[in-house]
Amino acid sequence: MLLINGHFQSRSSWDPIARDLSRYNKILTCEFPNQGISATDVSLDKMQHYAEFIEDFLRFLKISPGDVIVYGFSFAGNVIRYLSQEMGVQFKAIIYGGIASRKFFPFQIRRFETWLKILDQADFDVFMKNLMLQVFSPAFIANNGHQFDELVNAYERYYSHRPEALKALIYALIDFCQATDPIDECYAEPIHIIGAESDLIMPANYVQDYGRSLNAVSIHILPGGHSLRVEQEETLSSVIHEICASYD
Repeated sequence: MLLINGHFQSRSSWDPIARDLSRYNKILTCEFPNQGISATDVSLDKMQHYAEFIEDFLRFLKISPGDVIVYGFSFAGNVIRYLSQEMGVQFKAIIYGGIASRKFFPFQIRRFETWLKILDQADFDVFMKNLMLQVFSPAFIANNGHQFDELVNAYERYYSHRPEALKALIYALIDFCQATDPIDECYAEPIHIIGAESDLIMPANYVQDYGRSLNAVSIHILPGGHSLRVEQEETLSSVIHEICASYD
């Protein structure tokens, strides 16, 4: 199984879930350039670049995509979309986390443009706290203030000295949303959908509608906000394992 990162997520943030799932499956994780501790490369500002990175990653490991169940969270869900719909890469099964149909793209573009403005006009702390207030559910923030602050500090360590890395990742999504026609997606492999009840970035009703439009094998809406890997680690791991077990 391949776990692919969300927008500003580091590879190490998968560690708790990867350890749990590795009891049953071979787990692969990676980190895109511009994420976590990986190198900054501002030339990687299109979704194609990140899709090609995943294709090269699997080729380097001599692993066929057809043998891989892939879970793409948020940004990574769109990377998988590009791999599938634009490059013809077919996986054993796809799990999409926290993404919706192309009908939602105009709203997303406005969100990403706002992020860029905040990065340009305010200090990094303002940007990161604004982002975190969208990534986590209000209930999680209210009940986990210390953990919330620790997460903000972690992101600041990764990115405060290189906002250009964040911008490259944001530009890639804007480019993808602007360049993609609102056509029906067609998949040869089975699709599974995971969303969150209190997701402020990708509302659950849009996630459910997207799953139904794809005739998804399963649609799971869990308690929590956008970052289920933090808020619902055990539940998310259990759902992923349940999906993988159906392909044994």
